[in-house]
Amino acid sequence: MENAAPAELSPPLRLYFRRLSRPALLLHLSLLGGMVALTARLFPAYGSFDALLVGAAPYVCYSAVVRPLLTRHHRAGIRCLRAGRFDEAVRAFGESRDFFARHPALDRYRFLILMSAGAASYRELALCNIAYLHARSGEMTAARRACDAALAVFPESAIARSILESLPPSPEAPA
Repeated sequence: MENAAPAELSPPLRLYFRRLSRPALLLHLSLLGGMVALTARLFPAYGSFDALLVGAAPYVCYSAVVRPLLTRHHRAGIRCLRAGRFDEAVRAFGESRDFFARHPALDRYRFLILMSAGAASYRELALCNIAYLHARSGEMTAARRACDAALAVFPESAIARSILESLPPSPEAPA
């Protein structure tokens, strides 16, 4: 797989920024607010700032440990993508896809277990990132196949549709 983006991509591939799930975000804010309120109630001698720090500490610590541990393949893929090591990134995202396929409850309840407020699942992100990497490497047929695989599992995937729309027309497609 080449690491340089080909010049014939038209229109250029767009980066798709991660959407947030409003219900998950509200759950996180409620959980965090509840922990701060409980701290203030249990320890009335604490001031507001201290209650905020002590109440938020377990939330932040849990997030800082659990998410990086359980999403290590996804994070490795992101690091490789940013460094331009596309072959390694495809392998890492493939491992992420396989991990979340084996543990669907982690992905389904990511808002609670992984403290992730993202609207897209990690499995969907892995499939779409693989498609994006193939496209960046100029492997348009592999990119189309990866987008089709993502859309087969996640038919409403705006990310996969965006990547597919960014690809140049297929040579086999009628003009």
